[in-house]
Amino acid sequence: MKKSTALRPIGIVLMGISCIYTIWYMQLGDIFENSGALSTIGLAHPVLFAIWGVLAQAAMLAGICTMYMRAGIHKNFYKVLLTMSTLGMGMTLLFPFDYDMRPYYFLHCTGAFLFTGANGCAILIYYLLRRKERPAFWALFGCGCAVLAASLILLLITKETAFNETLPLFGAFVLFTATNATKLGAPKTKAANAGTKEGTISHDGTKRKEPARRA
Repeated sequence: MKKSTALRPIGIVLMGISCIYTIWYMQLGDIFENSGALSTIGLAHPVLFAIWGVLAQAAMLAGICTMYMRAGIHKNFYKVLLTMSTLGMGMTLLFPFDYDMRPYYFLHCTGAFLFTGANGCAILIYYLLRRKERPAFWALFGCGCAVLAASLILLLITKETAFNETLPLFGAFVLFTATNATKLGAPKTKAANAGTKEGTISHDGTKRKEPARRA
């Protein structure tokens, strides 16, 4: 819990910096044209593209880790997904988005899908794990699925553009804000959990078991 408390403001700051930088970086091209795709801009501005990638992944790592650690979910699978997404971003930054260099082009695209897919899975699984706690988690899960689906559909229709490339990133930032910057992401209290699992808690603080239900 202490780690998540320290990481939470760091994640919020990183998210803000990444969001501002991404919006500025997008202005270097037409956000609705293939020539203005983030990776295409990166061919002319590799250092700026690398800064964008590092900031984006740092914000994703901090945001997702805050979600799981704050809720007390100690599972290794999300760490594996974050490792995969970091590897994906590394591939995206290392290999140029140049179709004339086919192997590098496909490795770049593979890395981009790995970055988006692994981070997206980590976020969606978090909401699924907490779906029984509050209806809001179901709603946020649906929003996350809708954003990923919309990004994929736009990719198939318009190919690579800055708009559909950043849609999942900004969608994740909205989910982080709703979960990490509010009380929504806080864990259920022990008293509430005890009352749910073992019965009700009376006004004097003593636990009272629920009577057995008849078949």
